[in-house]
Amino acid sequence: MQNEGAITAITAKRLTLALCAAGVIGGAVGAVAVNHNNATAQATPPAAATAAAPAAPV
Repeated sequence: MQNEGAITAITAKRLTLALCAAGVIGGAVGAVAVNHNNATAQATPPAAATAAAPAAPV
């Protein structure tokens, strides 16, 4: 019976480590995606900035 508890504890520890590693990897992938979106947004000017200003009324 003691061995079953030890096996469960090792499995839970491995599961915890795997989840932590997945979180770190997921966070890194998310950060890269956000940086890519920011770079794309900065490279493309907004439509309002590229539109011609309306003519002044006469």
